[in-house]
Amino acid sequence: MLEILPIKPVDAAKLANFQTQAFIEAYRSIHTMDNMMAYCTKAYTYEAALIDIIDTNTVCFGAFNLQKELEGYYIVKHHALPDSKGPQNTASELKRLYIGEQNYKSGLGAKLYHHAIEEITKQGSDTVWLCVSNRNYRAQTFYQKRGFNFTGKGPELKVGKDTLTSSYLSRRIIP
Repeated sequence: MLEILPIKPVDAAKLANFQTQAFIEAYRSIHTMDNMMAYCTKAYTYEAALIDIIDTNTVCFGAFNLQKELEGYYIVKHHALPDSKGPQNTASELKRLYIGEQNYKSGLGAKLYHHAIEEITKQGSDTVWLCVSNRNYRAQTFYQKRGFNFTGKGPELKVGKDTLTSSYLSRRIIP
């Protein structure tokens, strides 16, 4: 049984470790372990996790099992899509939504997604956007099934010696 709870500062190390694990599981067919570790050791540190947790414009929730281990998580940040022509205060970014591969196709991703949309709606946002790797077909399919559309070219991400391109996706939320 899993419970979706806020991720607290005391969970920062747990979050950083899970982020690394989930990234490797999602991208090991694309990148070498050396390249992934070069990226993860910079991107998914205790300090970076703590910043996401305590940022007042960010909410972090995790799916915790009975042993209080993370099985999945999401991070939402209230801010506009880069280069957005619309209102700047009514959008939220779904920064990350990851689940462990043992939960692929279990419904946990959908459960976390719906929880995130509830939180985004509480923030007063009418649009949700995200950045997805152009090679993460599982994530692209997941979001397109939920009404997201490609809205533009995202940033390039250096994963060790590899370059990972990305795209922005967004959708309106009808409260």
